[in-house]
Amino acid sequence: MRDCFSNWMVWLAVCMMLSAPAAAADNKSVLDGIVNGHIVPRYQALAAATDDLSQAIQADCRDDTPGAAGSRAAFRAALLAWQSIQHIRFGPVMVDNRHYRFEFWPDKHGQGARQVRKLLAASADKIPPAARIGKSSVAIQGFPALERVIHGKISNAAAACALAVSIAGNLNAMSSDVVKEWSSWQPGSVPDMGKLLARNLADQLDVMAGLKLVRPLGETLETARPRRAEHWRSTLSYAALAANFDGLHGFFAGENSRPGLRAWAVAGGAPARQADQLAEHLKYGSTFVGWQKVPLHDAVSDRGARDKAAFLASHVRYTEDLVKSVVYPALGVAAGFNSQDGD
Repeated sequence: MRDCFSNWMVWLAVCMMLSAPAAAADNKSVLDGIVNGHIVPRYQALAAATDDLSQAIQADCRDDTPGAAGSRAAFRAALLAWQSIQHIRFGPVMVDNRHYRFEFWPDKHGQGARQVRKLLAASADKIPPAARIGKSSVAIQGFPALERVIHGKISNAAAACALAVSIAGNLNAMSSDVVKEWSSWQPGSVPDMGKLLARNLADQLDVMAGLKLVRPLGETLETARPRRAEHWRSTLSYAALAANFDGLHGFFAGENSRPGLRAWAVAGGAPARQADQLAEHLKYGSTFVGWQKVPLHDAVSDRGARDKAAFLASHVRYTEDLVKSVVYPALGVAAGFNSQDGD
C-alpha cells in the first residue's frame, strides 16, 4: 500500500510539472492573440483615422474653417477609434505619457480651457507646430483640446486652424509611433500580464461608471452637471461609451479570429457560463447606448432620460463586479488593486 501511495505521489508530481509549461504556453498564445487580434488592429485603425483627421483639417483650413463638416466627421471617427482602445494602459501607449496626451480628461482645474483660450488669442505664427506641441502641456495636445477648437466658438480662424492642424498632426504622429513600437514590444512575466489585462478591463469599466456617467449625473436632478460629461461639446458622450463597450467586448471575447481574455480566464478556472455572461453584458452596453436619443449631457438634466443614464451606470458597475468576481480569481488578481494607481 505504501509503495502504491508513493508511486501515486510521483505520478502526480510528474503530471504537475508537465502541465505547468503547457498552461504557460497556452496563456502565451492567448496573450499573442490579444495583442495581434485586438490591440494592434485597433491602434492601426486609430492611426488611419488620425491621418484622415489631419488631412480633413488641413483641407478645411484652406478656407479658414476648422469647424467645417469634414473636420467634424473626421474628428468623430478618430475620437471613437481612440475610445475603442482607451482601456489599454500598458505598453507603447504609456511611453512619454501618451495615454494622457491623447486625452487629458477630466480636466478638473480647467487647464485646457485656459491654455487653449490663450493660444487662440495669439497670432497664428505663435502656435507651436505638431512636432513641438507634443512636448507642450498635455492639456493642449489631445482630443479634448481639439474638440474645443472645432466645436467651440471661434473668433480667430487663423489661430484656430494653426492649432487644429498642429493637434491633429501630433495625434497622428503618436498613433503611428504606437503602432510601430508594438512590433518590438515584449511582455514581461506572462502570468503578470494576465493580471494586468484583467485590471485594465475592470479599471476602464470603473472610469466609465464613475467619471463618464455618475460624475455628470450628480446625486439628484438638481445637482446634475451636464458639462462634466466627456465630449459634451461634440455631443459624443454616449458614442464614446458605445466605443468603450465595443472595444472591451473585443478585448474580452476576442476578435479577428483570435482569442480574448475570456479564454485565459476560463483556462484559469473561471466558469464558462459566467464568462459568457460577462461578454454578453459588454455587448449589451453598446446596444443600450445605441437606443438613446437624448445626448448624455442633456439626459442628465432630463427627468425621463436621466433614468436611462442612471440604469447604464448601474449596468456598468454590475459588469465591473463580474470582472472582479469571475476574472480576477481565475488570474490571481487582488481585488483591491487599481492599475491606474501604478504598480
